Amino acid sequence: MQRWLFGLLAALTAGPAVAADPAVRLLVPAYFYPAGKGVKEWERLISTATKAPVVVIVNPDSGPGKNGDPNYSALVEQMAAAKIDMVGYVTLGYAKRPMADVKADVDQWKKLYPDVGGVFFDELPSVKHQAAFAAEAFAYVREKRPTGHLLANPGTNCDRSYLDAKGDATLCLYEGKDAFAKWQPPAWAKRERTCVLVYGVAKADWPGVYDRAKAKAAWLLVTDAGEKAPWEQLPTYWEELVAAAKKEK
Repeated sequence: MQRWLFGLLAALTAGPAVAADPAVRLLVPAYFYPAGKGVKEWERLISTATKAPVVVIVNPDSGPGKNGDPNYSALVEQMAAAKIDMVGYVTLGYAKRPMADVKADVDQWKKLYPDVGGVFFDELPSVKHQAAFAAEAFAYVREKRPTGHLLANPGTNCDRSYLDAKGDATLCLYEGKDAFAKWQPPAWAKRERTCVLVYGVAKADWPGVYDRAKAKAAWLLVTDAGEKAPWEQLPTYWEELVAAAKKEK
């Protein structure tokens, strides 16, 4: 039998191709100001962020602020030069914030910090009857930024309609501490569009928490910072996290 026929038979009888799991992205809520002690944290972040898939949430003033901050402008330019992915913080106020204000923040990010390529919506509602509010915000981002990352954080499992909304937002379905060992994503969740943010994890425990997190979500961060200010510093084991994510790059 000729080789081409063997190849044809193999192709016809082979099972469907199995796609590889997406690599882990470290999603960093970098809510430390780039001055004083915060400078060292940013230096740690920037010096290592190119070694693994890292996406940085930039947040000058619970959003972009009314005017550009020179310290943040310089920082964003530095990260852009290093080709670090960035998303800008915008709060939805659990659907209580006026939509006009939400859209204004999206526009302000593009105006003040054009190198910030995506949006991170915080305080996303989670129930079905408020999904239309989120869908409008998602659609507006996609109108303004068709290709940037779009993430949204209810901090808990939400209704499936948020996943199905136009815009293909990645959803942070867990943000917290003690309950992560028992947390399970809903059956409809897609790993490549799921994020978890786990804080209060001791240095001795982070590898196990990291392994559980990456099995559930392709976007994650694990930190030993406490509940009162979990995102105002990097994990003390940040470099180890980067090394772990680098192996899967």
